[in-house]
Amino acid sequence: APPNPWGSAGFVAGEPFAVSEAEEESWQYVPIDGMVCGDGSAAGVFLNFTSRSRELVFFLMGGGICYDEASCGLLDENLVGLGDDPLAWLHSMSSPDAGLFDRDAAENPFRDANFIVVPHCTGDFHLADALVEHPRLGTIHQRGRANLMQVIPRAVPAFEDATRITFAGFSAGGVGVTGNYHLFASAFATTDAPLPFLINDAGPLLRAPYLNEAGQGHIASQWELAESLFTWCPRCETEGLHTAFATLHELYPELRSSL
Repeated sequence: APPNPWGSAGFVAGEPFAVSEAEEESWQYVPIDGMVCGDGSAAGVFLNFTSRSRELVFFLMGGGICYDEASCGLLDENLVGLGDDPLAWLHSMSSPDAGLFDRDAAENPFRDANFIVVPHCTGDFHLADALVEHPRLGTIHQRGRANLMQVIPRAVPAFEDATRITFAGFSAGGVGVTGNYHLFASAFATTDAPLPFLINDAGPLLRAPYLNEAGQGHIASQWELAESLFTWCPRCETEGLHTAFATLHELYPELRSSL
């Protein structure tokens, strides 16, 4: 078995997320100590809870990629913080009342779920825990995975009695849920909650030649994936990131996943 992603001491739950009855079914922003965006500014998560069910959708947002000076400079707006009004930022970056978040759509299988949404403002597909220096751009805080390690300990005790859990993400978030599934599932394995579903909405885990060895090498080096993803998916390093799916199904034979 791979090493425990939560370290030798294992997963430790923190203070559970909670919202008041008056705040239910509306978006709330919760700042979290230790969470940062690429520019070093403070960050947090967006919650939309309900009394309709004990179902959880834990969603990772998408955004641009930053893995070398050229890519980071081209998409530097994706590294900017959430600003003075994080809820306004959320609405400017997504449609938080549409799609799987639409509680009024009869065809939406998640309409009665509780939602935890993690912003993507680190340019690292939620995978890195690195402080990067570029001569022209300065310091970039690529702490996407470290951010998740601040959020998950608060989500687990809040939904240890969950009836269904879905770990989902869009684009960069789709890569993020795939690359962090072991981190997420191992935390919830400490409860009686069911094994989470995995939904990668078009996150580009490409095989060669579409993501070649040099490109993956740049990503792995800047994001320091040897310390995270490659510890449980060694084939991801030697054969390509696309092997994450097969590896996850080896680690979790009962996993149901979709791309």
